[in-house]
Amino acid sequence: MALYRGPGGSGDATNDANNQAVVAQTAATNAAASASTAAGSASAAGGSAAAAASSAANAASNATDAQSYATNANTYASNAASSASAASTSASNAASSASAASTSATTAAASAAAALASETASVNLATNFAVTATTLSAGSSATASYNSGTYTLTLGVPTGATGATGSTGATGATGATGATGAAGPTGPGVASGGTTGQYLKKVSGTNYDTAWETFTTATVGLGNVENTALSTWAGSSNITTVGTVVTGTISGGTY
Repeated sequence: MALYRGPGGSGDATNDANNQAVVAQTAATNAAASASTAAGSASAAGGSAAAAASSAANAASNATDAQSYATNANTYASNAASSASAASTSASNAASSASAASTSATTAAASAAAALASETASVNLATNFAVTATTLSAGSSATASYNSGTYTLTLGVPTGATGATGSTGATGATGATGATGAAGPTGPGVASGGTTGQYLKKVSGTNYDTAWETFTTATVGLGNVENTALSTWAGSSNITTVGTVVTGTISGGTY
């Protein structure tokens, strides 16, 4: 038998044919698997192509949006520049206003200080102002001087000539009754003592020097008069009886 040294190694041709068939089957299986894989790859490629197309469309849309955003950004930048310019102008105006306000405040402070000084001077004048006057000889000139340190006005007034006596003016109306004055201190009053019928007599020129005295005829300057009732009087030889009045009128009375 002839020997065959083929792919299957040592053996006969039948085995080699079988081996080749196995190899071919394996190759066919692998080819089928590769075809399936290729089909899957082709399908995936088709999906990828669709995805790529969608991505391209999205990219185009995004590019359009980016263009819009860029345009808007330019607009915003322009508006920002305008706002910055306006802000700069406002800041400049504010600085000018602040400077004017500072000047006004300085002026107001100076005015307030001047007003305070004037007020103080007025208060001192109102509190301490005084006027003095001196009499000068007749015929001399009047004088006036002011001391700003003591707020004193000094006047010199010459003596004038005596004028003629004017006529008597009309009597003025009676003024209103004044209020009742406060009660004065208690006086010495009437001297204590004395009896019924006595009177109080001033015994000297000293104030309140008095004494109780009994009233007599001598007290009233009738020391020589006899104290006799007419009903008991016996008469007197110094009186001449001329008769008895029986009827008649004496001092308006009828008897």
